[in-house]
Amino acid sequence: MTIYNLNIIFFIYVVLVLFLIIPKAIYSKIHSDTLSTKSKEVLVTNSKFQSILNTSIKVDKINEKIVKKLNPIMSFDLVKLTNGLYINDYGGLGGIKTVSMRGLASNNTLVMLNGVRLNSSQNGSYDFSTLNISNISEMEYSKNGLSGFLGGNSAGGVINFRTNSNKNDINFSYGSLNEKSIKINKRLNFLDSNLSTGINYINSDGNYRFNNIQFDKNLTFRRENSNFRNLSINLDYLNDNLNAFLSDNEKLSLNLIYSNTLRGVPGPVLQNNIENTDAKLIESDFKILLNYDLLYFNNSDKNIEASSDKSDNNDNKNIEKLELRGMTNVNYMSYIDKNAIYFSEEGINSQFNSFDNYFKLTYKNISKEFEFNINTEINNNNLIGNMLDVSLDNKVNRLNLSLNTFINYNLSNFISNKEYNVDFYNTLRLDNFSDFGNVFSYLVGTNIELKNINSSINYNYSKNYRPPSFNEMYYLNFGNQDLIPEISHSQTIILSNNSIPNLKITNTFNYINLENKIVSLPSSPVVWTAYNLGNANVTSYELDAVYDLSEIINSELSLNFSYLIQDVRDKTIGSQTFDKLLPYTPKEIITLNLIYKITNFDILLINRYNSFRYYTTNNNYNEILSAYLQTDLNISYNLESILTDYQNTIIYLTINNILNNQYELIKNYPMPGIIFRGGVKIGL
Repeated sequence: MTIYNLNIIFFIYVVLVLFLIIPKAIYSKIHSDTLSTKSKEVLVTNSKFQSILNTSIKVDKINEKIVKKLNPIMSFDLVKLTNGLYINDYGGLGGIKTVSMRGLASNNTLVMLNGVRLNSSQNGSYDFSTLNISNISEMEYSKNGLSGFLGGNSAGGVINFRTNSNKNDINFSYGSLNEKSIKINKRLNFLDSNLSTGINYINSDGNYRFNNIQFDKNLTFRRENSNFRNLSINLDYLNDNLNAFLSDNEKLSLNLIYSNTLRGVPGPVLQNNIENTDAKLIESDFKILLNYDLLYFNNSDKNIEASSDKSDNNDNKNIEKLELRGMTNVNYMSYIDKNAIYFSEEGINSQFNSFDNYFKLTYKNISKEFEFNINTEINNNNLIGNMLDVSLDNKVNRLNLSLNTFINYNLSNFISNKEYNVDFYNTLRLDNFSDFGNVFSYLVGTNIELKNINSSINYNYSKNYRPPSFNEMYYLNFGNQDLIPEISHSQTIILSNNSIPNLKITNTFNYINLENKIVSLPSSPVVWTAYNLGNANVTSYELDAVYDLSEIINSELSLNFSYLIQDVRDKTIGSQTFDKLLPYTPKEIITLNLIYKITNFDILLINRYNSFRYYTTNNNYNEILSAYLQTDLNISYNLESILTDYQNTIIYLTINNILNNQYELIKNYPMPGIIFRGGVKIGL
């Protein structure tokens, strides 16, 4: 099937959906008596769209207040605040950065922006070092198997970034390794709506010092070819004004995001071969994101976002709405390594161009006792590159159509004891892929609130999947076009208690059985190929505790503690590594974060401990990456008490790896030592 034919199918599919579903909404909007009497009371005043999972499933959030205290230079700085994640970092500001949830690979963690998926169809993962941070206001995440809700690549969980078009500031910073950064956000008025633009520029030499043992001698080297440069520009349009061209029951946002990145790729540090000093990775990316909400029946006297909130206590609430999400993404990537003469006399010059379209339409019916959603999605991925299998004429494409239903039912009316609140939820999803057929996923669960003891019990069981990436199916001398999706079955129990004032404790038990795991095996003396041969089990327990001491000391102070212990083992029958731990999966992850505010000072202290990890499947004790502790400190000061004309001006200092520990997250890729960064943020 050609790219042209896929685009024709895409167009026909979208037109059919629009003509079959939206006319009902328009008709209801015009003819509903309820709407005509209530429409003047439906206000669109909030600049944010609804949470990605407005259900009984546990969702955690890094809110806007924390983001302001952190003063992040890239989105990865926010990810490091989350509990129980394993961070994959190839070193320095420009190293590729991914995350893993629940002991699964990074391509099982779905990354989204305003509810639109960002994961690469080429490798299935997402690199956090390229996402523009200037307009991001908060981040929400859920560590549950969510393929039934969100489709593939979400067996471990989801991370969703949310933007804010109301920022109006300029931010300068300078740090170690000659790191320079400038972020500018400017809010404008356009057609009675919010229009904002953001520019984020980062440039770093990246050549940090590290220690390495060479022939039994501990020597100090400088990491060469670690430079990083990124320019990101975003233009955000939000229509949330009653005088604008949309009605007061509609909401529209558009995000245009451009990113250009150049980074050195230094390669591994080996015996008598410190690094590759010439390899470069160049990437350009352009995205157009669309979010549109139409509230066409509402008797809750709430605005378009609050009306969808499950915490709304209006017993007569009845909401019907449509949500439209869409994205077009164009990406160019080039990897150049002139020293790779083992590949050819000219080395490697890998070129890829991708063109992706995503469209999702959701109908929601929400009442106090019942919520029903049905949505349809289409995802059209196209990739052109000179490193694809020669039989493919340098191009591949994939069309993914899906249908998903969700039901959340509150059973409180059937329970005489009002101290209990019980929800039952279920989602079913069917995906069809043009290159490997149908995949069925689901999630079923219940949430029980015990109001008399301020506790809750949540249980869910899910079937999830990960589609094979383009690289795994079509890459030259590696891909296997007979691959099928990885399948995982997940069970999660969450016990929460808030009976002690200002202290919330959460216990999470999780078990995952992974089947059809895609692994690389030698198919000839010189060629490795991807196969569906692996199985694995993940067993984990996580303790989270949040203690707010603000009322005790009359100043803002909170502690966030997390302890994760997990066991991730190969369960492939007949494998030489059967029952051994999978590489790069720590047994323990501990985090302790402190947030403190005194007068005009804001202090954020972040501690993350990772236990040892094997870096091979053999589990030999001489093939271990040592445990490490990383401590980061963020201090900011508001100048309003000194300069009355600069109430929105903040100076800040960030110190990463304050203990100057030497460690590796990936074998032979040393991490930098202590890093300083100072800056000033001025409100405009």
